[in-house]
Amino acid sequence: MVPLRLPLLAGIALLATLIDQTTKLVVINSLYLHESIPVIPKIFSITRVHNSGIAFGFFPGLPDVFMVITLASMLIVLYFYLTVEPRTLLLTIGCGLILGGAMGNLLDRFRYEYVVDFLHFSFWPAFNVADSCVSIGVALLLFSFFREKKGMVEDASRPLQNRTL
Repeated sequence: MVPLRLPLLAGIALLATLIDQTTKLVVINSLYLHESIPVIPKIFSITRVHNSGIAFGFFPGLPDVFMVITLASMLIVLYFYLTVEPRTLLLTIGCGLILGGAMGNLLDRFRYEYVVDFLHFSFWPAFNVADSCVSIGVALLLFSFFREKKGMVEDASRPLQNRTL
């Protein structure tokens, strides 16, 4: 049985939330709404945007609904983490990033009724550190599942006497 690694999960979630909130505070204190600082001209800029919707601004103006959805999602991720086996390091990091990213955006919704986005590629809607954490966390979970499934298939294909229990 793999240990829960709850301190690591909490530490990753807390660190992700702190980095997200710190970067947003810097943007709020440095830029006016829609003000932009080009970092790589015509490709990437720091642009302050307020997003009252969900990902990429879809369904704006429902902050209470998104707060409930975010809280429910966080509880589902935590329940999943506590009940899934095996609890690999990759799974712990992925769940920690998802929880931290969700918490970062949830704090914005409680405080402002919108999420502060500021990372803007010319070909993509603006996003923030929390969004990145959630996306990376989901990617790590998927990678972890596929790796685990591949290991199970490889284990099943080995002769019984060569398998490790």
